[in-house]
Amino acid sequence: MSKLDINHHNTPIYPASDQVSHSQFKPVLALSLAIFALGLLLSLAVYLFRYNWALIDLHQNNSNRLLNTVTSLRNEIAQYQDLPYFLAQNREIKNFLVNLADASQNSKAEINRYLEQTNLIAGTSALMILNEQGHAVAYSNWRQFPRASIDGKRLKQGASYHQHDFFLQAWSGDLGRQFWTDGQGNSAYYLAAPIHIKEAFVGSAVVRIDVVKLKRQLAFAYDYYVSDDNNNLLFANLTQAYNFDKNLVALKVKIQQLTDGRTIELENTFAQPQLHQWVQLQDLHWRVGLLTPTRQAQQQALIAGAIAAGGYLAFVLFALYLRESYQKRQSREKVIQTQIESEKRQRQIINNAQVGLLTVDKRGTIIFANALFIEQFSAQSETLVNKKLINLLTGASANQLIKECLVKLGQGVFSPLQGQEASFRRFDGTVVPVLFSIQSMLAENNTFYLVTIMDITRRKALEQQLLQVNQSLEQQVEQRTAALKSTQAELVQAEKLAALGRMSTGVVHELNQPLTAMRNYLAIIKQVSHSPEFLGENLSQLNVLVDRMAAITGQLKTFAYKNSQPLEQINLVAVVNKVASLFQPKFEQERIALSMSFEQEQVHVMADWVRLEQVLTNLIENACQAMIGAENNTAAHQLSIAVLIEHQNVMVTVADNGPGIDEQQQQHLFEPFYTTKPMGQGLGLGLAIVHNIVNDLEGKMVVSDHQPGLKIGFVLPIAQEK
Repeated sequence: MSKLDINHHNTPIYPASDQVSHSQFKPVLALSLAIFALGLLLSLAVYLFRYNWALIDLHQNNSNRLLNTVTSLRNEIAQYQDLPYFLAQNREIKNFLVNLADASQNSKAEINRYLEQTNLIAGTSALMILNEQGHAVAYSNWRQFPRASIDGKRLKQGASYHQHDFFLQAWSGDLGRQFWTDGQGNSAYYLAAPIHIKEAFVGSAVVRIDVVKLKRQLAFAYDYYVSDDNNNLLFANLTQAYNFDKNLVALKVKIQQLTDGRTIELENTFAQPQLHQWVQLQDLHWRVGLLTPTRQAQQQALIAGAIAAGGYLAFVLFALYLRESYQKRQSREKVIQTQIESEKRQRQIINNAQVGLLTVDKRGTIIFANALFIEQFSAQSETLVNKKLINLLTGASANQLIKECLVKLGQGVFSPLQGQEASFRRFDGTVVPVLFSIQSMLAENNTFYLVTIMDITRRKALEQQLLQVNQSLEQQVEQRTAALKSTQAELVQAEKLAALGRMSTGVVHELNQPLTAMRNYLAIIKQVSHSPEFLGENLSQLNVLVDRMAAITGQLKTFAYKNSQPLEQINLVAVVNKVASLFQPKFEQERIALSMSFEQEQVHVMADWVRLEQVLTNLIENACQAMIGAENNTAAHQLSIAVLIEHQNVMVTVADNGPGIDEQQQQHLFEPFYTTKPMGQGLGLGLAIVHNIVNDLEGKMVVSDHQPGLKIGFVLPIAQEK
């Protein structure tokens, strides 16, 4: 049969395998389109990422360039900022302005020549001196304008600067700044400083900087511009033809945010976008900006996208090859390895578990128990299997939650339990405290429940021991606390009795002496009653003894009752001087050298004069008695009184070079009726009274060692000024 006949009878031309491949064409085509779309997206992502990265790098480099431009611009201007002040401080210029009406031609010529020389040295384009009306009276370029040095008003064809910003700023006392242009390409930058004589404004010194020279100093290899606050272009270094003349409003700026969070401006006036970066100079009221083409960033992004597309294509081809070669073998090995690892993991968990493990079904029947559970509960594996787990529980109250959970296993309502304490009964009849946990697991499409049982017998025993120890410690603490309170009460009572004993002994001793003397004087009065001339002397002695007894009881009264006298602002230094003057005769008699130091002559505190005198009198008297009564003290007696300021407080200290006291005595120093003096020389109330007075005045006492001797004083708050 011919080929024509075969076709006529619709005999298949392609084999059966070709028909199968044709039936799978659509899925393959869909996969191919997906891979192609993924590659396209990957290339686009790489392109965008690389373009973004290039813009970040370009922005960073331009930031450095912008910083360099601003720094250079400031440095160029900064080198002239001090020049107007230098001219403003010149004595000849000040004298010239003061005597401007009577200035001679020679004096004007000298000022012009001085400005001319200074201008040449400084490298500025011009220097001017303006009078208080803003007229130029001296000019460095006087040779170009001969009449400027004659009448002072013909400078620049009679122009006056009284309405210029730099003159007005200088007139107000600031450094004047102004950028000036004549609209024909000529521009300059002016700096002006005020000239004052005895705080009166007499004129200003003006420095003119040529912008052409400034641009020459800032000739960078990149495009930049400088504009004012109104976007008016001041000067620029632009290598490309931009679509604006003198106003930057024509810039078409697009804001774009990069992946690192920074925001950039792209100028889209041209076919290729320009990166626009600028910074505002607040003190100069200028804006410095850069315009940089992004063509190189786009080229880098295109190259990166092409490389990504080629790499992706190679990766896809290689992945398809590997897929066809190793898919079946890897799948088979993975299944085998997973089974091996799963069995190994299960064996390790079961064999190494430190708790008892049980597996129960939906009915709560035990279907598996590990070796540790069998060992702990003294059971056999055969006796546990098919036994109800709920039958092992004992104690209704403790295990009620677990029983409810086991009852609900087959009802489809399950809540896992974790660390629930329970009591299990062993097969030998003993009860074991345990921690019970249960959770569900799925195996072979069936639901089972894994139960963990942990024996906590040892923990319970330790808890009981700890409870007993705590109870014992609490009892011991209570006993010790009661003993300490009793001892403390006894010590307080003993201290009270000791103070009362010291008080009674001192009072009895102090009063016995004048009473004995009074008894003797009364006996004498009886004997000499017939001689009136002797009665007066004896009665005077009796009056002295009565005054002495009144002074002793007066100290007790002062200690027992508080003073209700109102407080007022008192100069503490004056009180110290007054008390020191009262002791002057005693200082001379006992040869005591007095030194006083005051940080301020006026230090006011809220107090009353009488009580402050009493405090200082007691402190000075004690210091004198300590030095006079000291044994084996051959050194000259020295007494120091100081008034020191500490923040919002004032401290007064009295220091002597006597024998001093030890630390134990310092602890009882302010106790009533405590004294280091021999019996009969005081009740021991002096420092106690001082302590009470200082406390009433919201102060505190201070004591410190002062080798040799003792330093004692008090601190009071400084009174607020009215």
